[in-house]
Amino acid sequence: MRKNVLARIVFPAAMLFTLAFGFSSCGDDVTYFGTDMVTDYFTVEKNAWKWVPSPATDVAGRFECTLDYDKMDGYMIDEGGIQSHVFVNENGNEFLKPLPFIQTYVDRQYDYEETISCDYELGKITFFIQSSDPAIAPGLPGRYVFKITLFWREG
Repeated sequence: MRKNVLARIVFPAAMLFTLAFGFSSCGDDVTYFGTDMVTDYFTVEKNAWKWVPSPATDVAGRFECTLDYDKMDGYMIDEGGIQSHVFVNENGNEFLKPLPFIQTYVDRQYDYEETISCDYELGKITFFIQSSDPAIAPGLPGRYVFKITLFWREG
């Protein structure tokens, strides 16, 4: 008799509880139906890099190239997403690497790291290359191609 009560009352009650609360969620009631996306390529030539000393005495300076980027508006900064990449040649092959890209050099007298990345602000994008030890890093950076993908909710 006891098994019969469990089977007829407790099991259906547990199933009803699971259906009622297990498959519903708490959160906002906004439904998004899609995403817009755009990809842009930026080429920074060797002569476009400028040395920018750091205002802080304990932070190394870096090479920068700031470009106008009208797609970097307030809506993109507040509501969108950004993926940044750089094309890198390694052993004669080209690879697409996500930013920040950090490379360690050990083939010189001193080891050091180099970081390639970018900063965003309204209407601009700044690509930069910063060495862990600028005193031993090679001079002016070469030509780099960057791939920036912006994505945002459809309006």
